[in-house]
Amino acid sequence: MIIRTTTERMDVELDTEEKVIWVIQRWKCRFVSERYRDKWKEQEKKNFRINTRGFIEAIWGKAAHFTVESCSGNKFNVMYGGTAFLVKVRLEFVEAGEHWTAVIYKQYNPIQYGFVSWFHREIYLTEKPWTNPLGVRNPDGSEAAMQIIVAHEFGHTIGNSGDHVMGSGKNQYTGDEYKPDSVFYKDKCSIMNEGSELRSRHFIYLRDLLHSMVPGTQFSLTMGGVVDLIPWD
Repeated sequence: MIIRTTTERMDVELDTEEKVIWVIQRWKCRFVSERYRDKWKEQEKKNFRINTRGFIEAIWGKAAHFTVESCSGNKFNVMYGGTAFLVKVRLEFVEAGEHWTAVIYKQYNPIQYGFVSWFHREIYLTEKPWTNPLGVRNPDGSEAAMQIIVAHEFGHTIGNSGDHVMGSGKNQYTGDEYKPDSVFYKDKCSIMNEGSELRSRHFIYLRDLLHSMVPGTQFSLTMGGVVDLIPWD
């Protein structure tokens, strides 16, 4: 059985046979060259798509499980109570029917960057948003895993874009955590800050979608084999 929901910014499929929750996004790419820069070659466009898909799916997929908390109540709970569903990501590049428009700039400045407009469903990136990674050090001084810019920006597209995402006003949808006014400012290793590590809070928007897909069912989130508790209210 597949339970599916379609939104403007992503589709979510809960596959009970494969025990997988698919987060599916479709991007339409628009390749732009700054003045006097070479035009985009087809191989360069292909390489961008391959690398973008590879980094996003590797970093955000296979890191989290949602488990059905109760074995009683509705029919879904009775059938799948205690079952863990792996969260996986599938990124598709399309010419129409997109969730997001990705505008990719070929520029003179070697510094890579990106940003997301949640309301306009637009992603702005430079040509190689994985070759100039940001990085921080762990508390013990050792080098922390470096951030891949395109993976950080993907985090915004799946709900980590601040309170305005659903207009809830509950401070539950984190945005850019590197901003000084963020309550997670000190968590430098977070992918929504300056690092590369995923946190349970980065999946709250997905959790809320799952609850709307399966009314009466509560899901608990497991990250890296350790149950990471999230407030349900």
